[in-house]
Amino acid sequence: MLLGAAALVLPLRPHGDAGEYLLMLESWHRHGSPEWRPGDVESLRGLLARDGLSIDESRVLPNYHKAGSGKLYCYHFWAYSLAGLPARTLLEPLGVSPLRALPVTNALVFGLALVAASLLPWTSGRRLCTGSTSTAARSSAWRRRISSDSALPYSRTSTLATAS
Repeated sequence: MLLGAAALVLPLRPHGDAGEYLLMLESWHRHGSPEWRPGDVESLRGLLARDGLSIDESRVLPNYHKAGSGKLYCYHFWAYSLAGLPARTLLEPLGVSPLRALPVTNALVFGLALVAASLLPWTSGRRLCTGSTSTAARSSAWRRRISSDSALPYSRTSTLATAS
C-alpha cells in the first residue's frame, strides 16, 4: 500500500530511457502495438504538458529503428511498457495522470514479489528477515532458544573445562 501511494504522489521524473518506455506505452494505448506512429508523439507531448513535464525528443526518437516492414520500433524491450498498459487504462478515468502507469506497475510488481517472498516456506531464521512472524513470536522463540540448556555447549552451572 505504501509503495502504491509513493507511486501516486512522488514527483514524476521522466529522465534516461523513460521517454522511450512512455512513448511505447502511449503506442500500446493508442493502437495496440509498440510501433511508433506520429500521433503517438503528439499524444505523449500533451500528457507531459498537462503535468508540466517534457522529454528530450532528440534523445528519444533516434532510439527507434526501421524494421524490415518499414515500421519504426524502439530498441528497448516492449513488454515493460505493455505491462504498464492496464494501469495506464485505469488511471486516466480516475483522474490520475496516465504518466504514473509505469511507477504504479513497478510498485504493484515489487509489492507482489515481497508478498510472494514472505509466503515461501522459509526456515525460522529466514522468517525473521522477511518479517513474516510477529515481534512477540520472535522474542518468545529467542528466549526459548537461549534458556534451553540443550542448545548450549556447556551447563549454565558449570564452567568450560580447560585442557591441562
